[in-house]
Parts: sequence; C-alpha cells; structure tokens
Amino acid sequence: MNQSYHITSNQSISGAINAIVGLPLNGRYEVIIKKTNRSRTTLQNRSLHLYLRQIAKDFNDAGLDQQMVISKFKDGFSLPVTAEFLKEVFRVIMGGMFDKKSTTELTTTEIQEVYETFNFGMAEKYGISRPWPHKENKEGK
Repeated sequence: MNQSYHITSNQSISGAINAIVGLPLNGRYEVIIKKTNRSRTTLQNRSLHLYLRQIAKDFNDAGLDQQMVISKFKDGFSLPVTAEFLKEVFRVIMGGMFDKKSTTELTTTEIQEVYETFNFGMAEKYGISRPWPHKENKEGK
C-alpha cells in the first residue's frame, strides 16, 4: 500500500492524519513528511510557453533552424556559478574519491576530505577558497 498526500490546506492535513489514524495495526508503516518547493504557477507556465513561442518566431525570422541552434549550444554558453552547480562538482569529486552518490552517505571524515580536495582545487585553478564554516564564520560572509 503506497499512498501520497500533497498537503496544501488544513483539509488536506486532516485527510493525511485520518489516513494514518485509520491504518490497521497488522504491519509496519513508514511515514515520510517532506517539505517540497511549490511548482511554478499557472501564470508562470503560460508566460514560459508564450516566451518560447516568441523566441521560436525570432529564431525562424532570423533564418536559424534547429540544427544551427543545437550546434551553438554544444559550444556552451555563459551561466552564473550557483551553489547547486558547485554541489554537483562536489558530488563528482566525492564519487571519484569514495564511490558515493549523495553527500548524505559521507562519514564525518570523508566530507572533510572531499571539502579539502574541492577547496584546494578551487584555490589552485581559480584563486578562490573558503575555510570550512564553523560557528565563528557562519555569518554568510
């Protein structure tokens, strides 16, 4: 028996609680409560599709076809560095060092070793490094 409840109101909270209370006591159950990000709004969805139609028209008006667009994307393009991007780089290093897929699998010693390798590599290649955050330096600086 697998059931999911998407809690978005007091009514849906009640439904989830009633489902738990109504479970027969003849087995084991795992109840997971996980906060998720809200998905895009209807307005954002409409805006996205309008934007894509408009940009497609601009590409076609400029005489560009799919093959031309794809060939340029293969060359890459500039994107800002984000924490999510750097976490993926961290995971690649972690996977190479310890053959683990998630940072949650790392031991306290392993995470420090991956940090040291990651931080050293960033310092060596880009001149950018940070000390591991401690109580004294967690002010977001």
